[in-house]
Amino acid sequence: MEAIKIAYLADYKSQEIIKSRNLDYSLAGNNKAKSIIECIEKTDMDVILISPASNNSRSFKFYGLEKGKVSCSDIVYTPFISFPFINLFSSMVFVTLYLLFMIVGGKYNRILFYNHSPKFVVPSLIMKFLFDIPIYVEYEDSYFRGAKRITKRIYGFFLETVTNRVIDGAILVNSFYVDNVRTKNIVICRGFAKRLAHTRDRDLYDKEIRIGYTGGLDDIRGIDTFVNSAMKFPMEIDGKK
Repeated sequence: MEAIKIAYLADYKSQEIIKSRNLDYSLAGNNKAKSIIECIEKTDMDVILISPASNNSRSFKFYGLEKGKVSCSDIVYTPFISFPFINLFSSMVFVTLYLLFMIVGGKYNRILFYNHSPKFVVPSLIMKFLFDIPIYVEYEDSYFRGAKRITKRIYGFFLETVTNRVIDGAILVNSFYVDNVRTKNIVICRGFAKRLAHTRDRDLYDKEIRIGYTGGLDDIRGIDTFVNSAMKFPMEIDGKK
């Protein structure tokens, strides 16, 4: 049986790369990418994380390839040129070239990519069409919905529509997206929880638990699931619909 070797495309950024490339980052996004990696590591599958980690400055600076570790797995930060739009195009080119090198060399035979960002989708589709390599999407939310620029909405909608017709599997954040993908190979994963070995306040569980939720009250992100699962706790919600 062929060993499964996964190239995972996601925007994970270590603290070192944040400083060296002058980047913003999402803590939630970092934690989810790391959790995906840790889940794969517990199986007999190999995984490498490929992250463009590009900034949007106007410096025209070229950032070369860098390597590191996330959990126990390798991470590769692909090159890019720092300038609006050029950074996106250069990221797509270098991610595609790196994937091509890895796949032709037989090092990886599956692609998992985060959401429908062009820098992940375009390289994945190229590998799919060239080598018929299985591709899987980690479907967090719709890339084009709510975009301020009409051009982003148009190409985002196009990429999402094309991709969802040819993917081999999907990790969905909730059941609302089931009808968006043309595959039955689906897992619904609403998030990751880590068990803590200890807590500073060991009397915590003897006290009344109160939950505060702040954020968008959005069905597509599963607020209804959260409310239904937490009904046994006193809860205060503050957010915008």
